[in-house]
Amino acid sequence: MNTFILGTLGEHTPTVPASLAVIFELITGWSETPSKTELGFICAAAIAHSVEHQNKPKYKYSVSMKQYGRECIEWLLGAGVSIPDIYSYGSLMLALSMDKLPTQKGAEEKADFLPQQDGESLNT
Repeated sequence: MNTFILGTLGEHTPTVPASLAVIFELITGWSETPSKTELGFICAAAIAHSVEHQNKPKYKYSVSMKQYGRECIEWLLGAGVSIPDIYSYGSLMLALSMDKLPTQKGAEEKADFLPQQDGESLNT
């Protein structure tokens, strides 16, 4: 995995977030054709979710990922991380994170998880 130089925060080896719900929220925010500002928020959130640092903003499920990303932008810019690096590092983490989500093929294989009895309908 690549390492990120995050200004005064130092060098970090990022990891893909463990939470599929976090990844889902990051990826859906990324795929909604966000404005450049919103894309920056999503990229900053992806970076924060991918590195360990004691002072990074804490993610709360009660706020949107873009709102969390706004806090992350403050944190990263305040540490001297450039805007191009935020877009670059964040986009890389988004692309790597997307690979953890189930694909259509995987969803089709798991879709038939309810057994049906002969002649019995699940429609009520």
